Amino acid sequence: MSKNIYKMLNEVNIDLQELKNEEFTDFDKNKAKKNLKKSLNKNTKNQKHKKYILTTSILLMSMCLMNDNFVSYAKEIIYDISYNISKALGTSSNLEDYKNVINKSVSKNGLRVTLNEVVLNNDEIVFSYTVKSKKNLRDAKNFDVIVSGLYINNKQLSSIGGSGSEYIDNYTVESVEQCRLFGIEEDELRGDVDVKVEFSLMTEGEFKGKPWIFEFKANGKQLALDTEEIKINKSIELESGAKLILDKYTKNDIGEKIYAKIENYDENKYYDIYIEGIDDSKTNIKFLMGNCNNNEPMLERFDESSSLDIKNINLSIYIAEVESGFMPNKSDYKKVDEEFIIK
Repeated sequence: MSKNIYKMLNEVNIDLQELKNEEFTDFDKNKAKKNLKKSLNKNTKNQKHKKYILTTSILLMSMCLMNDNFVSYAKEIIYDISYNISKALGTSSNLEDYKNVINKSVSKNGLRVTLNEVVLNNDEIVFSYTVKSKKNLRDAKNFDVIVSGLYINNKQLSSIGGSGSEYIDNYTVESVEQCRLFGIEEDELRGDVDVKVEFSLMTEGEFKGKPWIFEFKANGKQLALDTEEIKINKSIELESGAKLILDKYTKNDIGEKIYAKIENYDENKYYDIYIEGIDDSKTNIKFLMGNCNNNEPMLERFDESSSLDIKNINLSIYIAEVESGFMPNKSDYKKVDEEFIIK
């Protein structure tokens, strides 16, 4: 049975030890990890195991976009004890050349938030930050500190993001939040930019109190130069009359993405898309929807294979069209059009 998405887009606590024992199909596992199709709220008696929090946040900082049907997806669940941007984003690449080291702290209401590092990745920004408290954070109900406002070059932007967090101890939480930016000029992050970010305490789905504010300069030029981009320009007519357009494929040390858009879409529908193929070693290649809104899908590479030449993979597109506000079931996905290769 489909579940109302708005009841699921709150803080989700996932115990990895319990998750490993769940009997999901490969399809269910991938959708649960990447798209929060499954919400597992488990307790365990063994407190020696670290718990991770996977939080999906819908960030609506631009009034002109307030009515868009934003759907937020979180990054892959983090398994490694060593917690940093590389691990949080599921990449083994060394991102040292791309990090902007900030190391600034702001204390307020018994909490100290430290902004550690920032990475500018073309149309997105990634924050690494630490929250410390004098009180036991594990005892706090529905506690989280996430991005609540974002400005680039003094312009307020809208963004959609997902974050992953790790308890270092009862009083310290380390987090990485990845935000896709809307309303930003193309290539704007390639030079020096002025960034202002606001972090707010969220409890029970609402922001509480005044934010922690950080202002700094950052630069994403090197990562942009190291990003491979290939135009796809593939259009597909859907049964509903909408048109799916695959625009481009990008690849860098943070990940691989396929950007798309939907024209003539029905505002009362939610479109969920995934793309998959098989490489020469018979390994499944999967792209699942990431941080995006309903009419501008962005799909991120999500599978366990190593880096490969995507231009040699035959890919198939699957899409589900369901009523807005509901999650699709597996049976809702239909293959559209014929297989294609990113040339």
